[in-house]
Amino acid sequence: MASAEEAQLVELLPEEYSRPVSLIAFHVAVVPKSLGGELLKLLGSCSPLGAAHLHLKRVRAAPATAAAAPAALQVLLCPAEGAVPEEVTGFLSAKGCQDCCRAEVPRDGALTRSQLSEFSAHWPLTFRKP
Repeated sequence: MASAEEAQLVELLPEEYSRPVSLIAFHVAVVPKSLGGELLKLLGSCSPLGAAHLHLKRVRAAPATAAAAPAALQVLLCPAEGAVPEEVTGFLSAKGCQDCCRAEVPRDGALTRSQLSEFSAHWPLTFRKP
């Protein structure tokens, strides 16, 4: 029988726990912080995130660039394979916001802290411990 020093335990986990990040495209709007609440309310009624995307945070601070105001937000609108709802495009144009762009976001939610760190580099996630 092997001694305690020679015995090694190996943790076996399903493949999902070690998968690399896989990205999908989403339509994103850059809006001033003052319009964030109003846009989120509109999105909640006409374009809610589906169950497959609940791991994504809907809003993040916009990176400081010449195109974005200092106090701007990036808001996920809908997956890029679909069209942005007319109500949303109408709201954005009426408020003088710039055109929508695309962002790559994690397709899957993180199952481990290391995945959370890797996946969140692309877009903020909600971590739900499995």
